[in-house]
Amino acid sequence: MGRMTRLDDSLHSLRAAGLIRPVFSEAEPASFAFRHSLSHQTAYGSLLRKDREGIHKVVGGVLERLQPENLQDMAPSLAEHFLQAGEKVKALAYLEMAGDGAGRIYAHSEAISFYERAMGLANELGADEATFIRLYSRRGRMLELAGEHARALETYLDMESTGVRLGLTRLELGGLTRQVTLKVSPTSVADPEAGRVLANRVLEKARLAGDAEAEARAHWSLLLVSVFMSDQPDSVLHGERALELARSLDDQELVAFVLNDLSTVYMLEGNPTRAFQVLSEARTMWQEMGNLPMLVDTIVNTATVHFAAGELDQGLAIAREAQELAQQIDNRWAQSYSMFMTDYAFAEKGEFDKAFALSHEQIRLGREVGFVMPEVFSQALVAWFLVNLGDPAQGLDLALNAQAAIPVSSSIWTWVSAATAALAQLRLGETASAQEQLRTLEEHTRGAKVSQFFPGYALYPMAKVELGLATGHPEEGLSLLERVCTENEESGLGFFLADAFHLLGDAYMALNQRDKAVEALERGLAVARKMGSLRTEWAIRADLADQLDTGGDIDQAQFHRREARRILAFILDHLGNDSLKSKFIATARARRLLKDETLAP
Repeated sequence: MGRMTRLDDSLHSLRAAGLIRPVFSEAEPASFAFRHSLSHQTAYGSLLRKDREGIHKVVGGVLERLQPENLQDMAPSLAEHFLQAGEKVKALAYLEMAGDGAGRIYAHSEAISFYERAMGLANELGADEATFIRLYSRRGRMLELAGEHARALETYLDMESTGVRLGLTRLELGGLTRQVTLKVSPTSVADPEAGRVLANRVLEKARLAGDAEAEARAHWSLLLVSVFMSDQPDSVLHGERALELARSLDDQELVAFVLNDLSTVYMLEGNPTRAFQVLSEARTMWQEMGNLPMLVDTIVNTATVHFAAGELDQGLAIAREAQELAQQIDNRWAQSYSMFMTDYAFAEKGEFDKAFALSHEQIRLGREVGFVMPEVFSQALVAWFLVNLGDPAQGLDLALNAQAAIPVSSSIWTWVSAATAALAQLRLGETASAQEQLRTLEEHTRGAKVSQFFPGYALYPMAKVELGLATGHPEEGLSLLERVCTENEESGLGFFLADAFHLLGDAYMALNQRDKAVEALERGLAVARKMGSLRTEWAIRADLADQLDTGGDIDQAQFHRREARRILAFILDHLGNDSLKSKFIATARARRLLKDETLAP
């Protein structure tokens, strides 16, 4: 009682002197704070070091005892108290806890800072291997999510060298595997060929060390390399082995990562059912773990499979869910990726104004965080659309820009940008340049086992056929285009499938095979109508009408022309650019369709 009286008297004196003020709260009704930080610093500095340490230790201990259920929320404060008390083991635990807490609310900079301080203490204390692995891995992951891939790579290099220095094999392998993942992902430090070499080295070391986690991560990385380098058969083997090992380890996060990336492999195999199955499992796991950035990734991959299946509206609905979630967590990488292929979907629906706006935004966001995929793929898509809207010059500029942004030694995006550049050059009458573009593409990708289901791959055989038509050799590339059309149609998958059938019809007409040409156009029209692709439907109907006229089916020809004009008017309303509208109307097909009618901007 006497001690409380003395405390009350002291507090009264300090208030009277104007040094402290009461802080009212329901949790702490009798709380006080210094009126000025200088007063606080002076009082604190007057204490002996031993006394300060003792006070911090007592305060930390009292907070632990009074609010054990709130340790996570108080972790930053507890870490400071125990640091000042010299209780470094406890401080390390709370710094790690503080980093985890900041990471969960996507405060990446704060999380990185907590992990950095924790790593300093871990080195000072000579912490165990498991602690080092957690801290390096989590700091690196936060840097990745913040788009700081060069710093993340430095973290993993340091993780490897610390493992070597301390003789900790699992730590060394952990650093190596995470370096590989960065090198085989579409980031500013991507180098998939170097990643392949390093992954094989890790795989050998992991097997010798009996480190199943490192072996699983090496197989996962080789899955990513295989996709990045267009080497499909190996990706299935590596992916399924990685999944088997991850499940045996009961490493739920690694299982979910592998499932997410296996979905791409299954889609490229032409197996959308299996792709949807693994994505559904991954989605549930990310939700249970509360990993929202990866949940966005999985939702986007799900939308992409729908787009590949021609289910544009369903894909867009799912993509909107990803966009809302990415906005919620304020993650620019996720925001950029959440728009993947949505520009394609809106362009297919004839809504080019939305498509171009989405493309611009995902490229902008991607640049901010070193995410190169939009700058390559989305820019190439826009280039392709511009070529077909009557502006091949601007399309060529964008296709060449996309080529320049391709990560070193990657072949996965080369098909789209190079084929689009060749198509643009053909429309501009630059036949020799188009030939050289395709020759360079074939040399660069020689031996690659690219899937015809890859987004945009169909543009390559289309460019070959257009080159043949331009040079009087309509049979050139025809067998490849026929195979792509047939296999995509049978699987129910296929980006640009309606375009491919349309061009197939042109090639057959050049070979005087009218019946086959009409059949190809009708198959292309069926694909376009099923997916709701107004972009291709109007053009196919226009050409089909010409063929029906030749065959004497005037009524059907007129029907297709009316429908084509109706769709063309809709597209013109959604171009959002008078200059582009004028160029579009001036294309040969549009002029032929409109004849006496006017749909000028």
